[in-house]
Amino acid sequence: MFAKIVTLIVCFGLIACMMLSLRQQRIQAGHELARAQAKLAELDRDVLRLKLQIASRLTPDQIETKARKLGQLMPLTMERYQELVRREAEEAASGTVVTVADPVR
Repeated sequence: MFAKIVTLIVCFGLIACMMLSLRQQRIQAGHELARAQAKLAELDRDVLRLKLQIASRLTPDQIETKARKLGQLMPLTMERYQELVRREAEEAASGTVVTVADPVR
């Protein structure tokens, strides 16, 4: 009878330890999630600050001038996108540089 009581107490102790371990893992996961969300919010603020700095330094006229220097701009169609992806793969294989402004033939 004494052995059964000791075994029961040991089993309850082990179950309690496992439950505490699971609780600690849940608390740790929640902490990591909160930390990731805080980091994401900080990065969002950084991006917004950089966008504001860029917007304060450029005027629409400056952007138009820079766009004209690039030459004729064309919309990105699915065919053009696939061609650019193919060129990028060739570039990676050969080590040459292909720019997006190159006309697709």
